[in-house]
Amino acid sequence: MQSLAGAVFNTVCQFGQAVGLAIMAVIAASATEASSYTVKTSPDALLAGYRASYWACFGLSGLGCVAGAWGLRGIGIVGMKKD
Repeated sequence: MQSLAGAVFNTVCQFGQAVGLAIMAVIAASATEASSYTVKTSPDALLAGYRASYWACFGLSGLGCVAGAWGLRGIGIVGMKKD
């Protein structure tokens, strides 16, 4: 059972990383294309795209923290015996 749970957890993590990387690549590419720089392959234009994807990662991390805090709000003390 533990090995099956570990395999499912690893699969879900790998899938999440693949989807997240694809989304961040799309954000970076679209921000680079929307930048005001004429040469889209210049380091400054690429930096604008990378900066947009980093801010998207930051926002999604904050959203995950809020969702986790909301989901665990009534958990109480873990391991405490209820009589």
